[in-house]
Amino acid sequence: MGDDNHSAGGGVGSQNTQTTDGMVDKHIRYDRGIRIWGMHGQAALEQAKICLLNCSATGSEALKNMVLGGINAFTIVDNSLVIDEDLGTNFMVHPSSLGQLRAKVVTECLRELNDHVDGSYVEESPRNLIANNPSFFDDYSIIIGTQLSEQDSIALDAICRRCNIPVVYARTYGLSGMLRNSVMEHCVIESKPESTVHDYRFGYPWPELEKMATDLDLDELDEAEHSHVPYGVLLVRAMSEWKRKHSDAELPISSEERREFKALLKSWQRKIDDCPIPEENFDEAVSNMNKVWGPKKIPSEILAIFDDEKCQELTNQSSNFWIICAALKMFTETMGQGHLPVCPTLPDMHSTTTRYLELQQVYKDRFAEEVQAVHRHCIDIMKAFGIDTSRISSELVKTVCLHVRTLRVVRTKPYLQLDEPSTLSAMKRVISCEGKGPAAAILLLLRCVDSFHEQHKRFPGEGETADREEDAALLKHILASSTDNMFTSIDSNEDILFELVRAGGKELHCVASVMGALASQEVIKLLTGQCVPLGGTLIYDAMNCSTTIFDIY
Repeated sequence: MGDDNHSAGGGVGSQNTQTTDGMVDKHIRYDRGIRIWGMHGQAALEQAKICLLNCSATGSEALKNMVLGGINAFTIVDNSLVIDEDLGTNFMVHPSSLGQLRAKVVTECLRELNDHVDGSYVEESPRNLIANNPSFFDDYSIIIGTQLSEQDSIALDAICRRCNIPVVYARTYGLSGMLRNSVMEHCVIESKPESTVHDYRFGYPWPELEKMATDLDLDELDEAEHSHVPYGVLLVRAMSEWKRKHSDAELPISSEERREFKALLKSWQRKIDDCPIPEENFDEAVSNMNKVWGPKKIPSEILAIFDDEKCQELTNQSSNFWIICAALKMFTETMGQGHLPVCPTLPDMHSTTTRYLELQQVYKDRFAEEVQAVHRHCIDIMKAFGIDTSRISSELVKTVCLHVRTLRVVRTKPYLQLDEPSTLSAMKRVISCEGKGPAAAILLLLRCVDSFHEQHKRFPGEGETADREEDAALLKHILASSTDNMFTSIDSNEDILFELVRAGGKELHCVASVMGALASQEVIKLLTGQCVPLGGTLIYDAMNCSTTIFDIY
């Protein structure tokens, strides 16, 4: 262990300071991050305590990003000394640091980067700590394990799963990198997808929306008003007219029916000598007809959440997320009539400000009513299980309802030995997939180099006296024996094998910086509950400038 100021559980260093206006200081200091994950995300980061195992180049890069992001505290576990190799790969050390404890040097450097973050270190090898003091990890929000062997990764995974502490594993090996998360269950409310299909219920309007559309007399409007009716109103009005004429059909399904629906819309355009006058709002209505029949009432991912055992079998220990999901399911079966809560924000529409705001208010009012209905279901559930009804606020329910179509639940598989039957069978399916062969070869070989190290006390190709061809043959033999000769296709990727041997287990900063950035990104996802974290294993191949994700273990 380190000296008294560097105790295992402590967060030592500069204490968090406050300016005269702490909130303004925080906005300035963390402005770029707050723009992405908001103040509530920043608050989650500021409560986080992170433990980093090994502070070589990859780990230092990952932790640097978290310190700059404004975490509460960190602890580095590492007993290595700074050597010449570190000077060429790790920007957190200096030539004057040669021979000093690496964890101490990196901790001091990171403290300088952000004096609002507490930092400490433990002078012990991660392997010894994992084996002899598993309770050490109990007080941390998340663990970052870098450059860990397969043996240590499996042991750490078992410890953290018992405590339900997420782990992010990152490894750099020459021109290759591997990244994976280990989390029992991670529920995401703000998944922030690149695109979302919203259901505005143009095809299934509620009474107030339908009344607003049908009460509008298009024939009584002047030219300017007629050309500025929001396309949402036109679509709802057209759908109402469609249902009146086709009592046996809910929505236009066939191509013929959709052409008829389009003709109905265009028939309302003003004409001169039977020639339609160009009106942008009608063009928008035609372009957005798919919003009538396109969105699913409930996406398949949300149906899977509703069918999840955690949602079906609530207890007094159920999390807020699962209680709200159960309430949402009850809502869809009652007031929602098969629909999720409506989206309260409308897309841009060619319209007058007055008409657009009137339409938007109808949506906001409906959303508020539906949020209240979901919250009432939450209260009923909590009362049934003897839970304090103040635990789930209406604001939390509102946030979930805002993102209801993109809720996600991530559960990763345990870190298993390569020779486990389930791991082997999954790998066999993947390694033959077109375009994934090289990445699969890297994944397999990265796990085999640890077996090589256990046997020979060095990595393949490590050291000036190493015979690389012999080491390559030994590595192939380890692969064959640990997988019962299942992967003969590795022969087609011998250039990857020889590149790994040539690397000799070393980290290159250009690759370590990428892997560190990816690792810190996953940590932020897990801490803030925003964006969907990696659910499998990511392989970074710097030789081919590619990343591949394997959803197998």
